[in-house]
Amino acid sequence: MKFKYSLLACSLLSMAACTPVEDIYDEIDAEGVEIVKSCEEYVLTEADYKSISKAAKKNAQNDEQKKLAESVETELALNEFATADAYLPAVINQVFYSWTNGSNVRVTYKTRTGKTELETKYAGIEYFKLGNADYPEPDYGCFAPSASAAQELPKALAKKYPNAAANYRVLVDYKEADKEPEMSGEDIFSTDFELPSVSNNKPVELDGWTYITDNKDIVWVGKSFNDNKYMQISAFKKNATCDTWAIIPAQKVEKGVTFMFDLKVGHWNADNMEVMIAETFDGKN
Repeated sequence: MKFKYSLLACSLLSMAACTPVEDIYDEIDAEGVEIVKSCEEYVLTEADYKSISKAAKKNAQNDEQKKLAESVETELALNEFATADAYLPAVINQVFYSWTNGSNVRVTYKTRTGKTELETKYAGIEYFKLGNADYPEPDYGCFAPSASAAQELPKALAKKYPNAAANYRVLVDYKEADKEPEMSGEDIFSTDFELPSVSNNKPVELDGWTYITDNKDIVWVGKSFNDNKYMQISAFKKNATCDTWAIIPAQKVEKGVTFMFDLKVGHWNADNMEVMIAETFDGKN
């Protein structure tokens, strides 16, 4: 099967010329404000292909179209049934939902160009993609020299298909590292915001956390976007500045400890986020 990457200029409501525009605030905060953007670039993600696959399955009229719709998710590529013209506009309008008439974005995506002779021969064969739990080391998320695919894949298949008959065939999608992944230690503290206490536009109160701000009218609030909860603070439209701190419960930090976090920012326009470690903070000052 051959794939090719395509670049598509996709407009929101109408096409626009590529002219510079002023930076805007985070689109999540910009409710009620008309936003026109040009020349933004976007590459389709695995979640986007999954969303297109789901939409295409609803429009499938027969088994062949249903298989093509399902293949969008498994192959991470569009095809002759799930085409860019039919399904990309909905994705782009969802990603850039606050943009208005005249906005323009260039989209990179992968599309399947046709089946090879081998693929035609095995069309319809069952497809199995290994998840993290299917690997000997779930934290690796792949096979490795210490537990190679040649050694461990037959075990994974035997577990997945315990009643498989002789000569039963299945297409397997798996990952294998050339070198042993470096994994060490354990989490001393981790948190996310997928909690009942995190509600949209409501002040966030996480157990053990301390919030300090110099403006009592600006507080950390819960938010949700694409089924992911997070907390946010903003002085947008407040006609005021705000110096704020979100402080986690006290932890014992030793040499060699690594701090990691996931950060998603819309229209980042300032390097103004700091992560600091306090040695003398008493929970109040």
